[in-house]
Amino acid sequence: MYSSNIAIMIKIEQMGLFRRRLGKSAAAIGNLFKQNDVFGYIDGCYEFLHIQGAQATYKDITSYMAAETKADGYESMDDFLVNKYRLASEYVIKMVVVRIAENHDWSINDTLEKIAVLEIFDGLQDPDTSLWTTNPVDLAEMVETELRGETIDPACYFP
Repeated sequence: MYSSNIAIMIKIEQMGLFRRRLGKSAAAIGNLFKQNDVFGYIDGCYEFLHIQGAQATYKDITSYMAAETKADGYESMDDFLVNKYRLASEYVIKMVVVRIAENHDWSINDTLEKIAVLEIFDGLQDPDTSLWTTNPVDLAEMVETELRGETIDPACYFP
């Protein structure tokens, strides 16, 4: 199934938001999303979800999964800077996901499920690493390396 660029961005945004909110690994969030067909839910209503913002989308998804949540605003400059980082990292992740999906002829959802369990995906969503500033082509190669089961040099996480 084809996912629009908007749906891809929402999926990446929400995986990161759930990861931060629940304090779980990217792999755990990927499994949670898979178990609850969250990607399918987003594909079905992304045109509505993208106009309401990340917090409201988070609430919709948790309601869809029959969970409870609360929305937080930006309470400090740190919150704002984390949001700025999040937007940049989501854009980079989207480019990597699309590249890998096209290289393997995988759907976007399948690609997200495959890379959500990788260490590099956790690193991409961690503002303390510099991975999100790495060239997306190089990042895609790092993801491909980990997908093949090969180890990535930990120095890559802090260039």
